[in-house]
Amino acid sequence: MSTSQVSASLEYRVGGSLRVGAHVNDPSAFGSGPLFVLVVDPQGILEGVDGPRPVDASNYEAALRIKRDLAPGQYQGQWQVRLCKDAACAAEYPGSPLQLGFDIKVAQGRLHSGSPMPERQQFYSGELSTPSYDLWVDATTSWTVSSDAPWLKLEGATGTGNGKARVTLDARSLPAGTHSARITVKGSDGQLSTHLYAVEVVSNRLFSSSPQVEWSGVNGSSLASTTLSLTALGSSQIAWMASASAGWIKLLSSTGQTPGPLTLVADLSNVIAGVYTGSISITAQGLLQPLTVPVKLNVAAATLKPSSTNIVLGGVDGRKLQDSQTLSLSLNTGSKAWPWQVKEAPGWLQVSSLGGLISAESTAITLSLKRDLLQAGSTKGVLKLEARVAGDLISTSVDLTAQVDRRRLLPSAWGIGFSSTPNGQVLTRTLTVRDSQGGDLSWKASSSAPWLQASGSGSTGSNSVLTLRAIPDSLPQSSLSYATVTLTTTVPGVEPVRLRVGLWKDAVGLSEPRRLPDRYTHVQSDPIRPHVYLHSGGSTVDVFHAFTGLKLRSFTNLGSSLAGMTVEPDGGRLFVLDTGSRRVAVVDLEANAALTPWNLGAAVHGGTVPLAVKVDGVSLLLLADGQALREGQLLPALALDSYSGSLASSGDGRILVKHVQGISPSSTYRFKLDYSVVNGGVLAAKKLAENWSLGGAGNGKDVAVSLDGETTVTASGAPYACPRGDAKLDLLGMLPGGSHYPNNAELLSDGRWVCGASSTYESTDVWVHSADGVLEESFRIGSYGRSMLDRQLVATPDGRILIGLSEEPKLVFQPLRPR
Repeated sequence: MSTSQVSASLEYRVGGSLRVGAHVNDPSAFGSGPLFVLVVDPQGILEGVDGPRPVDASNYEAALRIKRDLAPGQYQGQWQVRLCKDAACAAEYPGSPLQLGFDIKVAQGRLHSGSPMPERQQFYSGELSTPSYDLWVDATTSWTVSSDAPWLKLEGATGTGNGKARVTLDARSLPAGTHSARITVKGSDGQLSTHLYAVEVVSNRLFSSSPQVEWSGVNGSSLASTTLSLTALGSSQIAWMASASAGWIKLLSSTGQTPGPLTLVADLSNVIAGVYTGSISITAQGLLQPLTVPVKLNVAAATLKPSSTNIVLGGVDGRKLQDSQTLSLSLNTGSKAWPWQVKEAPGWLQVSSLGGLISAESTAITLSLKRDLLQAGSTKGVLKLEARVAGDLISTSVDLTAQVDRRRLLPSAWGIGFSSTPNGQVLTRTLTVRDSQGGDLSWKASSSAPWLQASGSGSTGSNSVLTLRAIPDSLPQSSLSYATVTLTTTVPGVEPVRLRVGLWKDAVGLSEPRRLPDRYTHVQSDPIRPHVYLHSGGSTVDVFHAFTGLKLRSFTNLGSSLAGMTVEPDGGRLFVLDTGSRRVAVVDLEANAALTPWNLGAAVHGGTVPLAVKVDGVSLLLLADGQALREGQLLPALALDSYSGSLASSGDGRILVKHVQGISPSSTYRFKLDYSVVNGGVLAAKKLAENWSLGGAGNGKDVAVSLDGETTVTASGAPYACPRGDAKLDLLGMLPGGSHYPNNAELLSDGRWVCGASSTYESTDVWVHSADGVLEESFRIGSYGRSMLDRQLVATPDGRILIGLSEEPKLVFQPLRPR
């Protein structure tokens, strides 16, 4: 039995009932059978028994009804309570019978009490709610209210007559389990009114709105906070306290009550990239165990991103003297900025800023070259950058290429030929000097020989005229003398350049045409010597002196089937195409010795025209089919169109003109040549102009270009004169004179034009014109009935003698009138 004694105060003729609770230590003793209660009442106080009814597996309760007609007085004694297996109580359960004492008073006055407070309630441990209820008392006497448990708290516990008390149920300190208590209202006349209450305290649990928290982000950035909603069982309110297992987990508040939020953030200020795990532990009073929420942090390393990972400074051709480029840097950390710095840079690189703060908003730095620390060519380097982001040190790099072309002073001609004879003298020449990179360089000229004067100094930006004057008085007769002119500047990194000068002096000269019965198919003049080179398609090149008509020497075994020839602009080497071996024969004209031949990339034929040029001071061999060689090495082919053609260039090699051979109409193309030493050396041809048929040209043969590259003259089978075009290849007019089938065009060193034709019976086949196109003289190279050969008319470097080949065969040296 939960109690061994019951008491009650009853009003006469009202009666009442007593609630009795019993706790069963061993519920299994009842098994699954029924339970009956029989109360042995020798005094006849009870009217009957209601119950028992189970409260839970271990607790039962029953109501003992008191007779209404008991006489006023006090009734005391013991009842025998029998626990029966059947209604007749033929068999009893172990432990039966039980003794229950009673003390019942039946008063003449009135004492009643009641409350809406439930007789049984359930709470969760740690719950903050403390419900209160009114207990109404209906009495004719004074009364007091008492509680036998501290968790049933009373206010207003005394009164007289009708009144009320306040009962508060505070189960916050109760452990888990079922707890019973009694409230007793006692009248001054001894009447009692009792109320039995029970509370079940259930171990509480906390719940999170998310079973785990996981963040992913970039180190050094700000991650969004995460808010968990914390609740307890039912709608209970309990106070909680939270703690984090790792320093990178930050709680905005470590305390609160349910239901309510718990906000946490990830602190990336001191972490390094990686995966981190931790937890939040939430405790509260009455919890058997805390709530643990796993937390995971995935941290990716920040990225220091440059706007480009490959930067070329100095321009594609290496000629941007003041080139600078902007490099933008950003860090994918949002608005949070972190320190960065230049970790490593080449010594030749100028960086506008070596460090600072950086975020997702771009930071710009300027890169430029310290050109005086660089050699000409392409120089590789790496710009290394790093940033300190939280605990990470991140880096990136930018590949750098410094393009610095060789800067040179470039004369408008690389070879000069003077002469002094009784028939005339050519002893002066005016050139111009320019900066290969288009800047303003001061320059100074010096001569290696006392007989050659060179104007002292100038500037490529203002005074760019170089005048050469030969004084042959001290030189011996019948001699060829050489000198070099050196151009220098005080600007660092600009190499000196040299042009070569030759001077022929004799006491005889050439006053009348000289015709030699030699059979040759190809002729080529020299830019500094009065020499011509001839062959008839075999393996030998013969060398003749234009003033004396004498054969000077022969270069033998140069190939098996020789074709087109050309000489370097400074007279250094002779190049001869060999169609039989697909090679180029090379002859050193200063040493008079054959050198190792060069291999071509494609086969050539007898009509293939070679042209030796110096572009930006670099010696190159060009073929009309687009092949280009530098010191025997094939360069990428130039896009000069796919047709055979004649080639001519300006004195400095900047302008190249091609005139298509053998078809109608005969196109003419004008290109700008450019050579840069960057990337191992790059030759480019940019088309400047094109004319499909300059002056109605058809069946093209030959082409000539002015020293400055601004004027072009072509020779074609039609029309029967040589047209002259400007820089756009627009027609300026036809040169006077001419006859059917022009086949030779030549520029003399003093700027005069020569047009030749393969006319068979006319009295003239060669016409000489001034630089502005005025006809000065004409004559015939070929004999009557014999035509001049295509593209086989050349001139000595002083412009005094024309040398031509005809069908006869004939080798003709034709002097021109002195000027």
